[in-house]
Amino acid sequence: MSRSATTALLLALLGLFACADSQDPASNPGVPNPLGPGNRIHDLTPPLSGSVANNFPANPNHPAQNANVDITGVAVVAVDTFDETRDGKSLGYIYVQDVSSQGTSFSGIELYQPTFVPADLRVSAGDVIDIAGPYQDWTGPSSATFPLNEVVPELAKPSGAFRYEYQAPGPTMIPAVSVLSSKTYDQWVGGSQWLGMLVTVTNVTMGALTNDMSGRVSTPLTSDAVTGPTITNELYNIFPNMWPTPGPKGPDYPAGTVFKSVTGIVTYFFNFHIAPRSPADLVVGP
Repeated sequence: MSRSATTALLLALLGLFACADSQDPASNPGVPNPLGPGNRIHDLTPPLSGSVANNFPANPNHPAQNANVDITGVAVVAVDTFDETRDGKSLGYIYVQDVSSQGTSFSGIELYQPTFVPADLRVSAGDVIDIAGPYQDWTGPSSATFPLNEVVPELAKPSGAFRYEYQAPGPTMIPAVSVLSSKTYDQWVGGSQWLGMLVTVTNVTMGALTNDMSGRVSTPLTSDAVTGPTITNELYNIFPNMWPTPGPKGPDYPAGTVFKSVTGIVTYFFNFHIAPRSPADLVVGP
């Protein structure tokens, strides 16, 4: 290579280095969100139309029926392993909430027949997971849909993946059990903000136990035994002497039992239910 050619090459290389030095420094994206980039439950589940009576604004982020949604960083609060109907159809639900969502309404949702990656993953309360699948506002069984256009938010057959271990959100204190009423649509909307969430109600008196003879046992918590809230055995065998059919010992808790507090997941099937997870969720007292 001639001296002139060598000089030209060196000048070209120096020009490249000078251009590289003059470029803007790489941007700093910051610390990644530990909950992931997906949706939060409380952004999706408030009703599309809102509720003037409950001071809930319309929610433009409410998904269309069966729209695929991606929700990341949710905490498992309960896994239904109790098959109260003894036919395999009343277990397998998983209830999740936004992380640190205690006291934040519309932060819970149920997962219907979820699957996980890997397939042998078994989640438990406190695990933080990502979930993706069709969003549904379930309107009740095909034989008799809910009468006031009530819906239960759920993800139908979603796919989930483990993110990390943490802790389940603590229960949200409900100011009065009467909030969980479905007598009118507006009352139902007021109670629906706690669907799928872990709550605690205090100073409630249990009514008479009912057994529908399929294994579902419940008891009302107010004088309204039709549209008022009940305690149910959806998540564990809370009333063993009444399950699957009434036994010889009588009810486990007699009518009139006063509970200092009752904790459980809020569910809905023609009326609101509180489903305790273990004996520790029931505190008898004045």
